[in-house]
Amino acid sequence: MPKTRYVRQAKKECSLDREAASQSRSTSPTISIDRKIHKSPFAVDPSSPMPLTEAQMTAEIKFLRRNLVEIRKISKLERDNYEVTMKDQREEILKLKEDLKVKNEFIKDLTAALDVKDKEKEKLQKKHGRLLKTKEDKISSMMSQMRDIDSQRNNAQQFVQNIGRKNILIARAMTRMVQRVLMTCSITTNSIVERFHRDIARTGSISHLADTLIKLINLKKDDIPAGEELEERNLLEDLLNLFSVLFFIPTIRGEISKNNKYPEFLKALTVFIFEKNEESLFVNDPGILEGCCKVLDETCKTDVGINTLSQYETSEGCFYELLVNYIENASERCNDAQVNYLLNVFFTVSTNEAAPQMNKLIALFKQESLEKWEKSSNEALRTNMERYLRIGLLVKLEENDSIML
Repeated sequence: MPKTRYVRQAKKECSLDREAASQSRSTSPTISIDRKIHKSPFAVDPSSPMPLTEAQMTAEIKFLRRNLVEIRKISKLERDNYEVTMKDQREEILKLKEDLKVKNEFIKDLTAALDVKDKEKEKLQKKHGRLLKTKEDKISSMMSQMRDIDSQRNNAQQFVQNIGRKNILIARAMTRMVQRVLMTCSITTNSIVERFHRDIARTGSISHLADTLIKLINLKKDDIPAGEELEERNLLEDLLNLFSVLFFIPTIRGEISKNNKYPEFLKALTVFIFEKNEESLFVNDPGILEGCCKVLDETCKTDVGINTLSQYETSEGCFYELLVNYIENASERCNDAQVNYLLNVFFTVSTNEAAPQMNKLIALFKQESLEKWEKSSNEALRTNMERYLRIGLLVKLEENDSIML
């Protein structure tokens, strides 16, 4: 009877220890212990009707006692592991708290710095706003001043243009007056007129007029305001007529040829006629081109003129080649009046050429061109062609061939 009570008590304690071990096992995720609890070899199925013998009960008690000791060891290990785990977790929590405290301090300092920056930014924005307003006021004032200046400049330009138009009219009137005087003097020969011619040639006025003429023939389309082309053209035409009269008079022509600007004047006329510049205002004006050819015809009748033009050369050829190429190929720019003047220039400049070289130069002209010029509607050109053919400066192709043979 006492043994039976003891067995019951042992079973009860074993059951309690098992429940405690089970609970401890479920609440400790880090514990992994090998439980050496074995099933009793004498365990009897409760549903079995046969009672245990005393020997079996004794063996069962011993077995339960061994298991109880193992269970207590396991429980102690689990408690120790739990305490270690809890200690580590507490230390980790303390460490996290310290880190959080440090980060909170950093965030606090950063927030304070940001507040300071925000205040500085607000001050800078206010300062920038004041500066911007000041600049806008200055710009507005400058724009107002610029408008006033533009208005004054426009008024001044209008005033200058009006004066310029009046000066052009005055210059044209004076040019025509001098031209008439010179024409009268050119047909009169006496000592007084010759002295008058020399006085005119030795003044600096002709040099200034030559500079003005060169500037006018080199005017570009964008150089003058719209609507003033006609005034500039009329002045240029009057100047060309004046120079054709000036250089027609041998005394004046001889004196002017001593001037250092004389070769430059010849070259400027040559470039304008033969080297087509599309940007030039008068590049395709037949009247201006004819006037330039006429002036060139009179201007080259000096030793300086002949030497200057005979030595003139560009990448496209010598002076003679440029002249013949212009006459033969520039039909849209070159008319018969220009051909007449340029033929005169050709034979004037080639005066000093040897006979073989002269024949080569004459051969540059096409036979059909000579025949066309003989039948030209321009009376001066027809007359010149008859004279050139008569004196042998120009020859027909068959005659030229016989001479060459």
